[in-house]
Amino acid sequence: MVDFAAAGDLVSFVCAAGLMAHYVGDACQPLHVSELHHGHSKAEAGVHSAYETSMLNQFTDELLAAIGSAKSGWPSVPVVDGTGQAAAAAVVELMRRTVKRLPPAKVVDTYNDNPGRGRGQAMWDKLGDDTAACIFDGSITLARIWQGAWRKGRAGKANPKLPTQPCPQTALKALYMKATFLPSAKLQDLREKNGRLIIQ
Repeated sequence: MVDFAAAGDLVSFVCAAGLMAHYVGDACQPLHVSELHHGHSKAEAGVHSAYETSMLNQFTDELLAAIGSAKSGWPSVPVVDGTGQAAAAAVVELMRRTVKRLPPAKVVDTYNDNPGRGRGQAMWDKLGDDTAACIFDGSITLARIWQGAWRKGRAGKANPKLPTQPCPQTALKALYMKATFLPSAKLQDLREKNGRLIIQ
């Protein structure tokens, strides 16, 4: 993202920012950052979809309102300094805050304690506000990572002229469908070279 910002390549910057959103989004979901992502056993495997899909789909309006309420009292969040190390540290700290705010075991226990048709309501009643706070925390962390990357890339340069029309989805798709555009890799397949992570 820093390199794309430095080059004034807005389409690539936005595409990279969108890809990053997936990973930061996972970091603000308690089941995604826990060994309990599908419960303790096969009998609890449905907790993931019950919490992250069914409950959120059922209470979308309430979720958006709760995120707005979380925003109103949120402390100031500093801009990440634009380095990969700082961005990674910010995501790890987000994960720590997430599981502290809403322990994964609490999500699993709530799922287990409320079988049947009323499960979604019971889960929302017990987990909704903390879920909204986690999501807002993830959103603001992501924004500060984006902001830091842009600032570092554009340091000492005027911002490029904004396009007069929105970027078409086809332009973004042409990038993210390319296997060579920001390929993902397992941690064990990465190594450092000249201060950058590269895929072995």
